[in-house]
Amino acid sequence: MKQIIIITVCILLSSKFAFSQHRLVATEYEVIADTEKGYYIKNSVLYDGIWLSKDNYVNRAQRVIIPQQKRHEEKIFYPEDIEEYGFPNGIKYVSAKININGVEKSVFLEEIVNINDSVIFFIYFAENEEDTFFILEGQENKLRKIDSNSPEEVWNIFKSLNDCSNIEGLEPFPRKLTRKRINVFYCAYRDCNSNLFPKFQYGTVLNLGIGRPKIKETPTYNYAFNIAFTVGGFIQLPFDECTALRTEILYSLLNNSGNIREMQKKANSDAQYLRHSIQMPVLVRYTFNFKPWQNVPYMELGPCFDYAFYGGKVIEGELQEQKPDVLLDDSMINFQFGYSIGAGIEHKIRYKKSLHLGLRYNWFTGSRKEYVEKMQFIGVNAAINF
Repeated sequence: MKQIIIITVCILLSSKFAFSQHRLVATEYEVIADTEKGYYIKNSVLYDGIWLSKDNYVNRAQRVIIPQQKRHEEKIFYPEDIEEYGFPNGIKYVSAKININGVEKSVFLEEIVNINDSVIFFIYFAENEEDTFFILEGQENKLRKIDSNSPEEVWNIFKSLNDCSNIEGLEPFPRKLTRKRINVFYCAYRDCNSNLFPKFQYGTVLNLGIGRPKIKETPTYNYAFNIAFTVGGFIQLPFDECTALRTEILYSLLNNSGNIREMQKKANSDAQYLRHSIQMPVLVRYTFNFKPWQNVPYMELGPCFDYAFYGGKVIEGELQEQKPDVLLDDSMINFQFGYSIGAGIEHKIRYKKSLHLGLRYNWFTGSRKEYVEKMQFIGVNAAINF
């Protein structure tokens, strides 16, 4: 009996010790609200695995808060206290003295781009003030403020670092220097990628494919797919490095013979459908310009409009126009609307000249009184810009 009691006490003590150890481990890795593990450097000594307050960009430039935790006491560090702090995801802040509007300040600057520690770009965030950019070049270890109204200055710095004939020009999008623009310049320098500077484009378009209408009246006409043809021009205005607004103005011809189901056949069941129209797709196009490819994929989507200036049905070889005694008198639909969706490849012939080749699907509809018309087009979309 005595042995059983001793064994029971030992088991209880072991369980309590194990539970206590488990709690210690849990406390060691406990996530503190609104924090992230990071590091800081003080007096050239690195302290890592410390929970740091995430905070917003403005506060990060002023101080770093370290909440109470097992490995560190609660602390607030200012730029004069430490040399650097950051997070494992690559965000890094360094202590610096800068001059803003004639006033010298000690701040934390966020590092944007670091090229082999020889050229480093920083950004400073301040409440109710514009973002300010600085650069550290060479071995002088002296910060220099960059004019935000002259992005060309930063671009010329990157261009001087890489002898790349593919990188040409500078588009004024935006005219003011931004964090994103510095990163774009860096990617263009690193990858020798001129695709990141898209130009305004205009040129000719040709679509060749198949199309069919479906007319809901008495009877309902279900036409088969037949040859559809459009030709015209386009303009493409870039929003940024990859996104652009593309508008096309096209002449469209659809000539289709009736394909009516047997149960719906009537005297005019062999009616031919003939439509001349002007189409205008307004598309948002995303081109994968972040890679220095010569053949760059794209996707596009947007509304499309169609206005028929001469169309209707041909019955027994005669075009049915708007006359009081014919079927389409009050039903002729001139205006239709719908959407376009497509994808393809932009082949970069030269920096300012491309061949676009892809597939596109258009869908339109329109109605008037009890007459409803739906149209579909699918085909190859080809364009070349000048």
